[in-house]
Amino acid sequence: MLKGLVITMGVLIVIAMGALAYGLYHKASNPDFRLFAGSKAGPTGFGEVRLAGSAGCMIASAETADGRLYVRLGNAPGAAPRSACDRVFVLDSATGAVLGSIGVEP
Repeated sequence: MLKGLVITMGVLIVIAMGALAYGLYHKASNPDFRLFAGSKAGPTGFGEVRLAGSAGCMIASAETADGRLYVRLGNAPGAAPRSACDRVFVLDSATGAVLGSIGVEP
C-alpha cells in the first residue's frame, strides 16, 4: 500500500515538473502566453492624456458618469479671465480618448 502511494506521488511530481517546464518555455518565447485562457490581467491604464488649454488654465473639476470622464477647465488663481479656459472635455474612461469638448464663445 505504501509502495503504491509513493509511486503515485512520484508520478504526480514528474507531471508537475513537466507542466512547469512547458509553461516556462512558452512564457520565455511569448510573454503574453497564458496556460489557462481564463487568467486575464486586470485593467490597464491609458497613460498620459494632454488636454488643449492655453496658459493660465487649470483643471477646475472632474466627474465621471456612464463610462465617461468630464473635465472642466477654468482660470488659474490670479490669472486674467480668458474664455479659452472655460471648456469641458469629454473623455472615454477606458481608453483615455478625447471624445469631444464644449467651449464658450465670447
